[in-house]
Amino acid sequence: MRILVTDGHYKHALGIVRALAPQHEVLVAAPRRLAMAAVSRHAAKRLVAPPSAEARFLGWLDRQIPRHRIEQVMPVSAAACELLASHANRWPGTTIVLPSAEQMAVALDKRSTMAVAASIGIAVPRTAEPESLDGLDRAVEEVGFPLVLKAPLEGPSGVAYVDRAEDLRAAVVKWMAENRSRDLPLLQQRIVGPGLGVFATYQRGKCRRIMAHRRIREFPPSGGESTCCELSTDAEAIDAGRRLLDTLGWHGVAMVELKRHEADGRLYLMEINPKFWGSLDLALAAGADFPGDLARIAAGEELGDQPPTRGPLRFCWPLGNDLRYLVARPRGWRLVLADWFGGAYTNLRASDPLPHLVELAGTLGRMARG
Repeated sequence: MRILVTDGHYKHALGIVRALAPQHEVLVAAPRRLAMAAVSRHAAKRLVAPPSAEARFLGWLDRQIPRHRIEQVMPVSAAACELLASHANRWPGTTIVLPSAEQMAVALDKRSTMAVAASIGIAVPRTAEPESLDGLDRAVEEVGFPLVLKAPLEGPSGVAYVDRAEDLRAAVVKWMAENRSRDLPLLQQRIVGPGLGVFATYQRGKCRRIMAHRRIREFPPSGGESTCCELSTDAEAIDAGRRLLDTLGWHGVAMVELKRHEADGRLYLMEINPKFWGSLDLALAAGADFPGDLARIAAGEELGDQPPTRGPLRFCWPLGNDLRYLVARPRGWRLVLADWFGGAYTNLRASDPLPHLVELAGTLGRMARG
């Protein structure tokens, strides 16, 4: 098929393109020409597109899909998934494998996700939604300290951590300024412990493939994107992820993010990523072809249960945020370098070097900006 992959500047878009290219013609859309996936030798064509979070991206697709005879659009970012879930049938002859707009809305709203999880017995952090700055004290009584500030909806907004009551108001004001938000963040109990992700492919409510990983390193180190992870066989996490997606009647790919709290040993839901996830390369290295699953569904194939992943296996991204992690945690250099030079799989490919030059330039630029 001729497949358009969106958001080619995301690191996992590169993994998607590399996975699809042996069997499909892959076009890559990105807001700039020098995007990781777009410069890959596996990309048949690169298209400069408006950011998928902008309304004009839809009009851009209206022009490009017929021009390039696109048979499938494979969205990568949350913004693209949200937009296209509402317009999946807009282009006759072009398939987009996504859940309904209503299911997508539940997954993107942390409040709705937590409500569904709690209804089926999955533990969720204590959460409050303050109505005003003057209502922070009342809201925090429901949550306690330490807590996390986060946006209720999935998106580019960051998180902040607060340990003391006297720091709360200033932290909320700062969070709103940094994220350009007129709305107050959620206050959520901070869950401290190993992060687990459950990855799945669903076809009209039926689980076709499922696996899990455990985070080894993150950036920022206090909690953020996975920079090193490994396969996990945590049966409780896999069961929780499956039950949640079963309840939603999912269609397409998703990652259910959980944490096991050091304070009580319980597994807590963090969120659903209703899209491809940043550590997709780990799954691909383990033989779990999630992009291929979506291509097969788009082609009309009825998937059976897909084979389990092979392991144990660890994966890291040396030129991405793992480099920033090393700068932030220099005392861990022995373990990081051991992963880079033999202990783990990486996304580096000598046969496809241009994406890594773009990746390194982007990482150095972010480091320079602080």
